[in-house]
Amino acid sequence: MVSTIHSRIEAMRIAPNQRAWLLVSGIVLAALTDALAGTILPIGQIDMLGDMHATPDEFAWLDTSYTAAKFIGFVLSPWLMNKLSAKNCVSLATGVMVATCLAATMTENLHDHIVLRTLQGLSGGVLLVCGQTILLQNFSRCLQPLLQGLFAIGAVVAPATLAPYIQGWMVDNLSWQWIFVSVVPIGLVALGLLQLSNDADDTEMLPSPLDVVGFVLFAASTVSIVYVLNRGARWNWDDNVISLLTVIGIIALVLFVFRLVRNRTYAPLLDIGVFKTNDFLFGSSVCAVAGFVLFGSAHLIPDFTLSMLGFSASKAGQLLLPSAGAFIATMFLTVYLIHTHSWHPITTVPLGITLFMLAMWIASGSTSGSGPEDLMLPVILRGFGLGFLFLSLNLIAFLNLPRMAMAHGVAIFNITRLVGGLVGVAWLETLVDRQSSVGRTILAAHLGDGNPDVAARLSTLANSLVAKGVEPTTALNAAGSQLFQTMNAQATVIGYDAAFFSLILIFFIAVPFFIALRVILTLRNKK
Repeated sequence: MVSTIHSRIEAMRIAPNQRAWLLVSGIVLAALTDALAGTILPIGQIDMLGDMHATPDEFAWLDTSYTAAKFIGFVLSPWLMNKLSAKNCVSLATGVMVATCLAATMTENLHDHIVLRTLQGLSGGVLLVCGQTILLQNFSRCLQPLLQGLFAIGAVVAPATLAPYIQGWMVDNLSWQWIFVSVVPIGLVALGLLQLSNDADDTEMLPSPLDVVGFVLFAASTVSIVYVLNRGARWNWDDNVISLLTVIGIIALVLFVFRLVRNRTYAPLLDIGVFKTNDFLFGSSVCAVAGFVLFGSAHLIPDFTLSMLGFSASKAGQLLLPSAGAFIATMFLTVYLIHTHSWHPITTVPLGITLFMLAMWIASGSTSGSGPEDLMLPVILRGFGLGFLFLSLNLIAFLNLPRMAMAHGVAIFNITRLVGGLVGVAWLETLVDRQSSVGRTILAAHLGDGNPDVAARLSTLANSLVAKGVEPTTALNAAGSQLFQTMNAQATVIGYDAAFFSLILIFFIAVPFFIALRVILTLRNKK
């Protein structure tokens, strides 16, 4: 009888290889919770503003607190992995994400949501760094292309392409609270899978006591710089608070970097020794620009369709859905080429850059009359380009990184990508505003008295209104107002087109730098 029970228990045990794949599945789903919770604000902002009775400036603190906390989560992750195991860190962060998302459905108070968003950002940063470190340290080199591709679905593809559609549908058909609700079951499944994986985690770390002074400096610089980048365009970069925080952020950042470089007697928050690995230095440099174009284009396309083309939230998100398929398809094509044909990861980087530039060139020809069919080609090409780009950058950066420094490398790599994204969004918002103003000035110069085309257009509009029963004088005033609105819309389209084209110029400027950096690093390897 005892032997029968023992044999049944043995049969129920999960094999080591099965535990490993349960761990992978749990990490990918945990990353997906961060993607859904982290990208709610652009889609749900209008509805959330009304329910929270907040002004746009007050509401902006939700984004600032989340992003700043995510940076802090990145740098705290190596220290936390020394105190707990990496898998326990992922489980704890996922549990916090689930709890805070559930709490977010129960309150409409702005200050409550600021606290919850801070906790969500902190947990999101921890689970991304710890999760990717587990994948890199626990699995063989030959499996890394596949594993990093799977992880990228939750960490990169979902926030840039899948999440906007899911969130848009929920906002249009249910409410913004359902976006947070959707995180809960995914997070619970992720926690279950992580627990079933038992002792599959086997990460290694260098001892790393917390550098309190470094942490304070990093936190001060992060909060200041994130606020400046998020709100600088709102005040046209000319505001006393923006100026003060810029100075504070730069000083704190310089002191933090100086502390890292001059480290002699303490363990720093981040090990900058990872930059001695040539491939990591190259990969993280390219990743900063890739983050610029990824997050910048992910902000620009929905913003253009919502504000200029009048798309609903779900329709704007649906436009990005084919991009997700293209992104995933080219990522796994890259996996196949690297794993089966032994391609070096850098081989696909030029192809990714070229496809992305082509996508933005087509998008830069958009008009106020563009529809989904006009934007579909650039959106799909963007997905193809980013799919070739991001997986390769991860593999270039991490495959030759020392095992014990892996967590620090992952943290720094994520920081560079997010910094690039923040700068990209701030740059594009500013460019749209300024190019729209320039376009408005140029167009207004052609609407003055004496222009026969303008007179003919006003006459046509006024006659149309008179035919509908409007008084002639009122019809003429309304026609002038309508023509002015059309001019403003066209000027804004000019601004967006300039922003799309600027993403091409970014690569034109950056590519020679990348080539020079690669040559220098190759020569350094030969010495």
